Amino acid sequence: MVFPLFWFGMPAMLKGWLERVWSWCWAYDQLDDHNKSLQKPRIAIQLIPAGANPDTWEPHAEIEKSMINIWETGTLGYFGFTDKRTHFLYGSTGSEERRKSLLEQAYQAGLQIDERQ
Repeated sequence: MVFPLFWFGMPAMLKGWLERVWSWCWAYDQLDDHNKSLQKPRIAIQLIPAGANPDTWEPHAEIEKSMINIWETGTLGYFGFTDKRTHFLYGSTGSEERRKSLLEQAYQAGLQIDERQ
């Protein structure tokens, strides 16, 4: 998923989409037998552009950890994603050079996906 950081969370439209599309008995269930479960091993990568620079976020590292915990343990974990990765792309409103650097970071994050899962 790619979404901008919006007031320390995902935009409301994306949150609503997740709640409607990832519905019980259609997208996920909680069966112990993974051969019968809808929750097959899946990979989730979140790329989250944020306008603030990394040094602005440094004093607020606990907030970042909390957001990652909510998304990776709560939302993605509950939906059965087994490999979850969150990448904040800070400084997305910066210079063109900075934005190119963030695109490269996003590209590299995509290359890290283990296709065998």
